[in-house]
Amino acid sequence: MLLSLIPVGAGAIRATQLIAAGTGSGIVAPEELARFVRSPWPIATHLVGVPIFVFGGVGKFHPGVRRRWPRLHRRLGRAVVVSGLALAVSGAWMALRYDLPEHDSDALNAIRVIVSSAMGTALVLGVAAARRGDLASHRRWITRGWALGMGAATQPLTLAPLLLAGQSPTDMDPLPRTVGMGAAWVLNLLLAELWLRRGRSDRPAADLRAETPSIMAGTRS
Repeated sequence: MLLSLIPVGAGAIRATQLIAAGTGSGIVAPEELARFVRSPWPIATHLVGVPIFVFGGVGKFHPGVRRRWPRLHRRLGRAVVVSGLALAVSGAWMALRYDLPEHDSDALNAIRVIVSSAMGTALVLGVAAARRGDLASHRRWITRGWALGMGAATQPLTLAPLLLAGQSPTDMDPLPRTVGMGAAWVLNLLLAELWLRRGRSDRPAADLRAETPSIMAGTRS
């Protein structure tokens, strides 16, 4: 959650710049944001969806919330899925349709499209698993989708060597920037898989079965 404050804070700054530039206040958005001003709805969807996805996921995955407040757990799950799908679609759209900045590369944009597609697919599979009562698969797919969506929170760590060398995200060479950003999604997915493997071995089967009625009740409502 602490790492997530970085992209959420950056998104808030970007939103402020775009709102100021779009209200006729005389404030001009930085050049790298001009493409967002020309077509604001995808980036607006992204900026609104990020905090819902981040903090909804933190609450959803907290074991205390899941066990003590199953109704809240279901509502947070719905918020994560809806906002996550909005992020996946808007992220892929921006990668495919917005003009490519100089510090980006075609390879990085291709990775963004792949990650967005995988994230959306994982969330849909998670919902489908819950509807058929397969709680174990539901947890695995939602966890994978959330991990991919949280790549921006991990990127400050994977880009840290370049940042410590005095390079800003917009000044980095395309290749190391692509490698650093791509590494964040890979790292998140690996950590998610490790967490899921540990959860399968540590968690009693009875505990999993006990949650199934509450999950299914949420999908039917």
